[in-house]
Amino acid sequence: MSALAEHPLESVETEYPHYVGAVGDPEGPEPPRERHPVFYGCFDRHSAVHSHWALVRQLRLFDDHPDADAITESIDRRLTDSNVRTEREYFEANPTFEKPYGWAWLLHLAAELDRWDDERADDWHSTLAPLESDVAELVRSEFPADDRPFRVGTHGNTAFSLHCVLDYARSVGDASLETAVVETATAFYGDDREYPLRYELLGWDFLSPALTEADLMRRVHDRPAFGRRERFPLSRYSASNTREFGGLNSQLTVPSCRTSVSLPSYS
Repeated sequence: MSALAEHPLESVETEYPHYVGAVGDPEGPEPPRERHPVFYGCFDRHSAVHSHWALVRQLRLFDDHPDADAITESIDRRLTDSNVRTEREYFEANPTFEKPYGWAWLLHLAAELDRWDDERADDWHSTLAPLESDVAELVRSEFPADDRPFRVGTHGNTAFSLHCVLDYARSVGDASLETAVVETATAFYGDDREYPLRYELLGWDFLSPALTEADLMRRVHDRPAFGRRERFPLSRYSASNTREFGGLNSQLTVPSCRTSVSLPSYS
């Protein structure tokens, strides 16, 4: 378990290098620690949120985690009322910041805290709640209103963010948000068949658009209904099909497949 916690535990307190998406004036941006005092670590803010989720999830699943004290002390230092106020002020000034990926991870973290029956989780969730409420309202008012899904393998993937928001809505009992996400997912993906797997993956992708969509839709449908959708069949891809990557003098060969996706539930 220490090996699993080592990287996120170190990263959440590592301020540089840090990605800044926009510079508004000649003075340059303020240091990450001032802009995002809770989530300043890692290369970018959403990675810091993701790393906090990873640490909280480990504490929830493993009562005897060898680094529990270090993780708790680390989160306690940053997750304070004052720091959350500063995080909220940044969102008030930049309401589309990290839409939708960063929004999704913030709600994913909140859902993880909500699932955990522990005094630490109660305290952290209470402190995070004002920011959580702000982001949930942004999601409710803007995200489901999008007119088409982004089927990319990177941060803008709509299905990934929708699955995070759906898990959150069900964890905290937000029925209206759950309904909005289910309706949006059904409108975007409900008629999909024979997903063209041959289009995946691009060299910088870290998500499979096809499998990410399947992961969302198995949440939207119960198991029998998901099964009636032919278990999300993926299109046939010939073993002879190859792609050449320019300048690399290499080929990617994808084996012949006509397969189905059956993903387990988790909590």
